[in-house]
Amino acid sequence: MLLRMRAAIGLIPHRPPFLFIDEVSVIDGDEVQAVKRVGAGDALLGDAGLQGALLVEALAQTAACLMGASNGGGAGHLGYLVAAQGWKFSGIVRPGETVELAARRVSALGALHRFEGVARVDGRKIAAGTMTFAVRFDGVAPG
Repeated sequence: MLLRMRAAIGLIPHRPPFLFIDEVSVIDGDEVQAVKRVGAGDALLGDAGLQGALLVEALAQTAACLMGASNGGGAGHLGYLVAAQGWKFSGIVRPGETVELAARRVSALGALHRFEGVARVDGRKIAAGTMTFAVRFDGVAPG
């Protein structure tokens, strides 16, 4: 399943300039993949490039797309990042590069959902760790 930014926007409540995914390329079971193309004009791009905290946010948004898709296309879910653990960073993203984002749900207990996330540039891992979300499904569409 390939969803461009417009369709991905429907899966999560984030909007530019705080939307850090450009398209969702795969939603399959408990796995989701997305991409972010980093341009020189990105609003939150630092002098050194797209760094750790924003990579975690991009992966959190990637995971949120899976939750939105599993809830009938995004209608009415809100997720809160409640834990980010074990993150390791081995690089930053420079303007002109494309970040490949992958998140996999590894467990769920009630409203809590745990994901493993990995960000890559040209196949090279630049960030990896786990995220736990508290997710509420309430029927209110994002946006």
